[in-house]
Amino acid sequence: MLVETPQPHNLIERFNRIILESVKCKLLSARVSKVFWIETVVTTPDLINKCPLTTLEMKTLEKISQGHFPNLEKLRIFGCDTYAHFRQKIRCTCC
Repeated sequence: MLVETPQPHNLIERFNRIILESVKCKLLSARVSKVFWIETVVTTPDLINKCPLTTLEMKTLEKISQGHFPNLEKLRIFGCDTYAHFRQKIRCTCC
């Protein structure tokens, strides 16, 4: 029988709190609607994994786990304008 200890729960709860505080900060600073809440929650852990940590001697989790530094070329400021590019012409149904 597995005995539950509070230590793992505290670690998970702390990580969840870090994610939620980061999500709130991103939404407020970018002045983005709460409609983007889910996308922000999904993106935040990935961003955390790409940030260097002092406890890991300023290495990223991606560098340690996969052996290479994360690719940051497509990383953009949260809430910035984006545009979709289509290869084929899309017809408007109203015209």
